[in-house]
Amino acid sequence: MKYIWRKFFGRFTPPFSDEDGNEIHGSIAELRKFKINCVDQWLMIRGKDKSKPALLFLHGGPGTGAIFYARHYQQILEEYFVVVNWDQRGAGLSYHAEIRKQEVSIAQLIADTIEVTRTILQYLKKDKLYLVAHSWGTLLGTKAIQQAPELYFAYFGIGQVSDMPSNEVLVYGKIRNIALSRKDKLVLKQLEAAGKPPFTDWKKAIFIQRKIVHKYNGAMYKGNVMYFITKNLLRATEYSWLDKIRFLQAQLFSIRRLWKPFSESSLYGNSLVFEIPVYFFLGKYDLTILPELAEAYFDKITAPEKQKIWFRQSAHFIPMEEVEKYQQEIIRLANLEA
Repeated sequence: MKYIWRKFFGRFTPPFSDEDGNEIHGSIAELRKFKINCVDQWLMIRGKDKSKPALLFLHGGPGTGAIFYARHYQQILEEYFVVVNWDQRGAGLSYHAEIRKQEVSIAQLIADTIEVTRTILQYLKKDKLYLVAHSWGTLLGTKAIQQAPELYFAYFGIGQVSDMPSNEVLVYGKIRNIALSRKDKLVLKQLEAAGKPPFTDWKKAIFIQRKIVHKYNGAMYKGNVMYFITKNLLRATEYSWLDKIRFLQAQLFSIRRLWKPFSESSLYGNSLVFEIPVYFFLGKYDLTILPELAEAYFDKITAPEKQKIWFRQSAHFIPMEEVEKYQQEIIRLANLEA
């Protein structure tokens, strides 16, 4: 009975062990629920030495929780940081009946980001942390470092958003041109059915467009996103089987509530001046959030230090495509190299 309960309802993240199988003294490996702005939300906290600086990762989506796969792609970072992954309100482990009754908005998620940061700093007894954000998470991250710069050492934007209306128009044009060059009649027919941005039926159109982006390796350059999610869900100890079943439900919940305002968002206007270092990680083959738009935005921003780093073997999922380089660049830019 105990085995059945753990299999279907249990969650855990493995501890750090030495060669003899003993837990490493001073390490931290926790899967923990915190009350964030009056709602239960889940964090995974991992590091071989809890005295190291903290790093918070903001996942993409909206609604694509990262706790289920994160530890397999951050093992080098765990040597230099205490790495915190947060399943955002309505995503992954933070999707539950209480959430379904509440309003979920971009403003709420930004407020949650800042509150999660404060919670981590208090829990780990630290003054600041490094913020790493991916895709949708870069909207939250950019706003958070602007509203509360005193909480952060530096910001890393992966697949950085800038102006989503322009992005959707240009993505449509790029994938249509690819389809024309390949004489891909099926994709051309699908694009015609979806229509041009701004979409009349965005719920239908966005799934069609993202499906085509995946087909043309604009999400993962040398991989398959659905295979990646399935493989990591199946092997995840951080999610119970019920969590795994609810994962897609959580994604759909978040997309329905957040995609339209996300697709209408722009960081131009009031998100151009920053008080901390800003670094953009750009995937050469990204057809999800176009790197040329991130470059244009990068050129407009002012920060104490800013750099853009290209990943020439990646599309949109840099942390899972160029795993070692992604981690080493963060360590280098944080000046933590041995």
